[in-house]
Amino acid sequence: MKLSRTVIAEEDFEGNQITAVIQGGWKYIVANDGNPRGLKPEELYDMRSDPNELSDQAGKNGEKQTALSAILAQELGAAKGGAVEAQEAEIDAATRAQMEALGYMEEEAPAETPEEKAKREAEEKK
Repeated sequence: MKLSRTVIAEEDFEGNQITAVIQGGWKYIVANDGNPRGLKPEELYDMRSDPNELSDQAGKNGEKQTALSAILAQELGAAKGGAVEAQEAEIDAATRAQMEALGYMEEEAPAETPEEKAKREAEEKK
């Protein structure tokens, strides 16, 4: 296993907000409080001696934890500093169908007809 690179990972899915940094054979993970998976707020693993991540070293190796926490904060800050504002884009029907089939998008509701709109607005006024 090559351990010379620094790797940053980030997940934000269904209430789990997790970030991690791997450097020099160590992995430091930060999870949001109250996450649905019940993960600890911070975890630290020596991947050389514990490749299966069974022995959490968070709180036992403060110097390494502090150093990796600083790297993670710096890298995430730099990434967010270069972020651009999201923009909407049009996609063709074939791409949309493929995205729906993969579960990335839901089918669009049919457009409201003028008659349906008038009926809905009349109901809202009551």
